[in-house]
Amino acid sequence: MSLAKSCGSRRTNGSRSGFTLLEVLVATAVTLLMMVSLAQIFKVIGDSMKQGRAALELNSRIRNVAHRIQLDLNNMTADPKLGSDAFAGNGYLKIYDGPLTDFSYGMELATANRFGDVDDILMFTARAGDDWFTGKVPLFVLQNAGLPVGSAVPITTANTELVTITAQHAEIVIFVEPLVTNEANPDRDPAYLALDPANNFAKLLNPATAAVTNLPSSYRLHYRTLLIRPDLNNGAGVLPGGLDNGTPQRRWLQANHGTATFGTTTVSLPIPTCDMANAHQQCDLSIRRIDPASAPSAVAANSLEDLTNPANRFAHIQLPFTNTNFSMPVLALSPKLNMTYTLAEPGALITSASAAADKANPANNQSGFIHPAYILRSDITLQDDRTGEDMLASDVLAFDVKGYDPGATLFEITSGGNTFVVTPNDPGYGTGLASGTAIATGEFVDIGWGRKSQVHHGASGIGQLSGVDSTGGEPFTDSMYKSGLAMQTGALPAIAAAMPFVNYSANLQIFQPSYDTWNQKFEGDGLFQAELTGTRGVVRVNTGIAQGLREPWRHNGSNYIIDAGTDGIDNTGSPSGVDDLAERETSAPFPIDLRGIKVSIRIEDPVARQFNQVSVVKEFVTQ
Repeated sequence: MSLAKSCGSRRTNGSRSGFTLLEVLVATAVTLLMMVSLAQIFKVIGDSMKQGRAALELNSRIRNVAHRIQLDLNNMTADPKLGSDAFAGNGYLKIYDGPLTDFSYGMELATANRFGDVDDILMFTARAGDDWFTGKVPLFVLQNAGLPVGSAVPITTANTELVTITAQHAEIVIFVEPLVTNEANPDRDPAYLALDPANNFAKLLNPATAAVTNLPSSYRLHYRTLLIRPDLNNGAGVLPGGLDNGTPQRRWLQANHGTATFGTTTVSLPIPTCDMANAHQQCDLSIRRIDPASAPSAVAANSLEDLTNPANRFAHIQLPFTNTNFSMPVLALSPKLNMTYTLAEPGALITSASAAADKANPANNQSGFIHPAYILRSDITLQDDRTGEDMLASDVLAFDVKGYDPGATLFEITSGGNTFVVTPNDPGYGTGLASGTAIATGEFVDIGWGRKSQVHHGASGIGQLSGVDSTGGEPFTDSMYKSGLAMQTGALPAIAAAMPFVNYSANLQIFQPSYDTWNQKFEGDGLFQAELTGTRGVVRVNTGIAQGLREPWRHNGSNYIIDAGTDGIDNTGSPSGVDDLAERETSAPFPIDLRGIKVSIRIEDPVARQFNQVSVVKEFVTQ
């Protein structure tokens, strides 16, 4: 009995029926905290994986671009050495350097400093490796290859389709273009920029003011592979071209002055800025005009030897002057960006009071990107859509091509208690020029970096690729003027002010600083390249017009001394003797051995807000 009582007492006093309310609330709160923590952990892990995948994809994209450029540079046919034989037919190398620098965007808008030098152009000829270059041509080109004109296969709707061909050699052009806006252009047709290339790109917003800037907000890297197939010319040495039996005109391979249809829009083509654009849409051949003065002109497929002449290259033109004189071959560029750093760059060759007329003036297209009419596009008339076929990369932030200048000086400067080494590529180079200590020479720099240094720093160092006159007599070297890539008109005072290039802005008509392997055939072409009175910079002169020339010895009464550098006569009476350099009509803009080039590409992933940069280096001279 005592046992039962004891058990009952124990059961009554020791039993519990469940959790208290406080315990339940505490447990729930802990569980919720754990769930929130786990969710946050999974988010961090997910974001990390997303960032990692984006980084891998970005690395893969930029490495593919770099590999493509490196492979082609390794197979380049031209030898960029002084005195290389241009008659040997080895093709060419050309590097055009636009007015942008690595820090131009940051100078214009501090929040846009992720953009770099993005307006350079790299052009060269290359041989294929194991896999030959491929491209498209109309079928009638193959059908007429080598045939006499009298045996030509007619061009009809049945043989205008594009077919794929291959070649062992190609002309390669790598350049950047701003992304077109879709305002009034829902198809985002790049050729729409032919209407107004300076204003129809997508523009960057200033985050501080929400105002639209004059800066493009996005760029694409384009890569044209133009096959070198002179065997496709017909018996007359040209490519077949013209109308089919009906209308409208379906295919033509001509330098087509006048108008052209871009999508559904017909525009007037600046003459001759876009005269080859339609032909380049119809075929992936390296082609040239037969007669640059005629409208229209037949075109012919180039050989490597033909391409030593700059006039025969992709997107090159000769600007018309009065009295049928022409400029030396220059790139067909769109108008410059309306930015602070470009204010000192060339404007219109002929000042126009009308903005519309100025827009149509081809000489106003000197400092921008390759004219967008040369981009592969959609053409409704021809029922073709080649949009994107020439695009190598999107979301490009920089495409910077530099040459190695062994004479560029590096300075050591001190700022804020810290010591820095600055090169011509740095915004602090002006301080180095003014008060720094020279510590070394040699760096990869922009082609023609001397002018950029003048514009940004108010002073310029001297180097093999600076392009400025070391004697202080004139703004540019004599070789720049003799190439025709620098041209000034009017008064030509000597350098005196701290910012001499600002004073020259009104007179600087053409300025396209480029390294070019050039063409020695100018010295024996039977044409007259010279400087007109009052003009500094060589042009192709119409010899039927009596004009004074800057070098008096080139003009004797009514007679002109043509090709004086190869005529076997000492025309100048200089100590150097017969056919010395002074007697040559033209010169490469930088007549030096190019030791190497460096190509830097920067690409962004706008979704992951990441960007990456890689550089490709090609060495030509080892010392």
